[in-house]
Amino acid sequence: MQYFKRNKDNSESAEFIKRLNAFISDNMSNENFSIDSLSSEFAISRTNFQKKIKSITGLTPNDYIKLVRLNKSAELLATGKYRINEVCFLVGFNTPSYFSKCFYDHFGKLPKDFMQNKQE
Repeated sequence: MQYFKRNKDNSESAEFIKRLNAFISDNMSNENFSIDSLSSEFAISRTNFQKKIKSITGLTPNDYIKLVRLNKSAELLATGKYRINEVCFLVGFNTPSYFSKCFYDHFGKLPKDFMQNKQE
């Protein structure tokens, strides 16, 4: 899962995104997970962290985290092992309605429709 804008040093950016994705994945369901905990993990200020993510991905940190969460939710739903509400909380969304809205905005279908298509 790599999301890059053009950047002068792609190997440095790739390593940053790899670490970022790992940290987001490890903390996805952590209620205390925040941009502050991310910037602290990378030992840079919140402002510089936001600028770095924006310059690499073209997304704000919150939008990038949401993207990672949504992609993980699609993976989990595709397994058929989880109900939608379970996936919602596993990937860090607090309410199923907001999760469904974000999922629809990103994938163009509701989680229930996504699951039905994967099972057919």
